[in-house]
Amino acid sequence: MPKQKTRIVDLASAARVSPATVDRVLNGRGGVSERAQSLVLEAAKRLKINRVIETPPARWLNVPILMQSPTIHFYKELARRFGDHEMAMHQLKVRCAVHTFDSIIPANIAEQIEALARHADALVLTTHDHPVVRDAVRRVASRCPVVTLASDIADSGRLAYVGTDTEAAGRLAGELMGRFLGPQGGPILLIKGYHHFRSHEQRERGFTQVLRQSFPNVRIIARGDSREDPGSTADITRDVLRAVPGLRGIYNTSVGDEGVADVLVAETKPHDVIFIGHDLTDSNRRLLELGHMDAVLDQNLAAQAARALQHVLARFGRAATPSPMLQPTSIVMRENLPDVA
Repeated sequence: MPKQKTRIVDLASAARVSPATVDRVLNGRGGVSERAQSLVLEAAKRLKINRVIETPPARWLNVPILMQSPTIHFYKELARRFGDHEMAMHQLKVRCAVHTFDSIIPANIAEQIEALARHADALVLTTHDHPVVRDAVRRVASRCPVVTLASDIADSGRLAYVGTDTEAAGRLAGELMGRFLGPQGGPILLIKGYHHFRSHEQRERGFTQVLRQSFPNVRIIARGDSREDPGSTADITRDVLRAVPGLRGIYNTSVGDEGVADVLVAETKPHDVIFIGHDLTDSNRRLLELGHMDAVLDQNLAAQAARALQHVLARFGRAATPSPMLQPTSIVMRENLPDVA
């Protein structure tokens, strides 16, 4: 017996809207709220009605992307990766311009988030987890879907987090440092970024756990806080090198790898100090090529930008919902540098 076709009333029942609303969505007649259209699209996917899934977007979406200044290599790379999707988003009627925070002061960040959210359909954020910022995100998320990227904001009501398991990434860094230094271990420097960045805090926690559990001879004898200022990493490194003869390793959880490398090149012999950092950019790619850095733990910003946008598209019924799995962390060294995208 042939399978009975799904009727408009069946789809209306599944979506919990009126048959007239379903008819307007099916035939592109307009006059339907974004929320109602999303309900119809989601129900259509469940019922496998391709005709509805392929309905073109009804209106433009405004999706600001907020991050710190692109003068920092990590954020410059992240902005470039979002730019790679601009044409595809335009075809889906999505505007996703990159905006940068004026400062890292929590009150200023909160103010910018709320100002942009007033005219946004969704937000993508890369920022730190300060209580003032978290409260602002929670207020915004109650009326506007928010996707956090690279560093999560706990208990904020956000739609999704896109990034790595940052504590696991820190554990991987600890494993690498311990194996590089060998049984003799030695003193090392840990450079933190900004303590309210959840990703930096978790990387530090994972790193120290692995050293304590598996490499007790590797000792963190100094910790520096760069506050996401690339210039300060050079000062931190120089001060510790001069205070601690025989320093054997440096782990940087954040930005400013070039500052660390400059000091190591000027004041140490090649390979005397093992240097591990995060997030492959044009800058630290060059450091790996020159042998001024030993390993970079990369989270694949290209894939993360794509997934963040897919979460937004899925929320408005314009794409399939992406997998909730976290992005894997890759170990990148000089001999396995990927081709430049």
